[in-house]
Amino acid sequence: MKKRSFLCGLMGGAFAVLAWAGGAMAVPADDFSTHYKQGLGYFEKKQYDQAREELVLAMEAKSDDPDMLRHLALASFMVKDYPLARNAAAQFLNVYEDPAILVLMGRSCELNGDLELAANIYQKLANTANPYQDAAQTALNNLVESRQLPGQKGKPFFPRPEGVHGAAMVSVEYDDNITTIYDQTGTPSGIDDTRAGLAFGADVDVPVGERFYWGGGGLFLGNLYNDEAQPYEVAMVRGNLHAGMVGDDWNLKVALELDSVDYTHEHAFDAQRLTVSYLQLLGRRNIMIVQGAVANEDWTDKNPDWAESNPDAIKYDVSLEDRYYLKGMASNLFLRMKYQYQLNDTDERSTVDYYFNKGTLGLRSPLAFAWNTYIVPDISYEYRSYKEPDPTDRTDRITEYSIILGKSWTKEFNSELSYRRRDTNSTVDNYDKTQNIYGLSMIYVF
Repeated sequence: MKKRSFLCGLMGGAFAVLAWAGGAMAVPADDFSTHYKQGLGYFEKKQYDQAREELVLAMEAKSDDPDMLRHLALASFMVKDYPLARNAAAQFLNVYEDPAILVLMGRSCELNGDLELAANIYQKLANTANPYQDAAQTALNNLVESRQLPGQKGKPFFPRPEGVHGAAMVSVEYDDNITTIYDQTGTPSGIDDTRAGLAFGADVDVPVGERFYWGGGGLFLGNLYNDEAQPYEVAMVRGNLHAGMVGDDWNLKVALELDSVDYTHEHAFDAQRLTVSYLQLLGRRNIMIVQGAVANEDWTDKNPDWAESNPDAIKYDVSLEDRYYLKGMASNLFLRMKYQYQLNDTDERSTVDYYFNKGTLGLRSPLAFAWNTYIVPDISYEYRSYKEPDPTDRTDRITEYSIILGKSWTKEFNSELSYRRRDTNSTVDNYDKTQNIYGLSMIYVF
């Protein structure tokens, strides 16, 4: 175990010895070994009450022995002497770090009614890598959900965003069929390529009153392909102003976003977007997420070459997602179902004018054989319809299978390996296509 002053901030290093039945006589220091050995003997026989009494006498002779404190905490907990278990665990943790004893201290605090201290301990366990991380998060969420914490009744379940927060991601992908180019038989060329991507976004939020907040932020996205001739390189800068409100079990946010987008190092278009997002807690295990956006994409004033094939568009996007948590409100194991509808509406009949419906079914689950690892398998089906020039009528049916293997190194830093297979079956045979995409991502959240 690693030496450390672990909980001095929580407990102040204080330790009170409870006297039994009218008080205990002071024990000479040379009697420590006798009472300590007798206490361990009782403990091994599961005679926890006698073990507690002997270990208290041992502690009066020598109060800083770590193994004695650890067994005293355990024995006291077993006989439901939660104040003594809490205090013995606190003194032990002032010297050594042991997540199992920290769990015992948190549980002792909770059962003794010290709910704020219990919540602090569960939060500490949930924020660090240890075998009890998931259980601590569940325990913390149960305290909040049941409104047991002092001052929690009537306060929002979803906390308001406050201060500066955001995320950064660096990724690399290999795509074995990046573009749809056909030979004379109509077979896709299968051109492969490697992509490097960067994403960085941050918001700053200011609370207003008890439930409102407002703020602003920005987002940068960039993709760079190994073959510079491919027209898929994109860079986007987005700014936003937003405002929101939180309730006891919901969160509503409205934002105005402004985009500037470049393709292949040429300014392609600007966009103005209004977005609305709403989160609703449904019972103990469900969260519903509703998102909607309407955007105006302005191509014609930027680059005449792009504008010829990409007319101005009004884009509508609506999605509904339901997450069902299999361990209370823990964030590590849930099923998700999502439906998305998007319409890209232009004044021309072309492949730029389209709509699609997309359904996704997925799961996120921790892996029992390795700490802080998780797996995310998804399957989605998309129906996409284009307004091609007459007489062509084109619809695509796209099935995608994906799997992510992730590792949480810290609360802030994750790495993910991913694989996606995307099959496109079109009513116009030339657009049939299969892609296999392999990726590696590093994600930092702050």
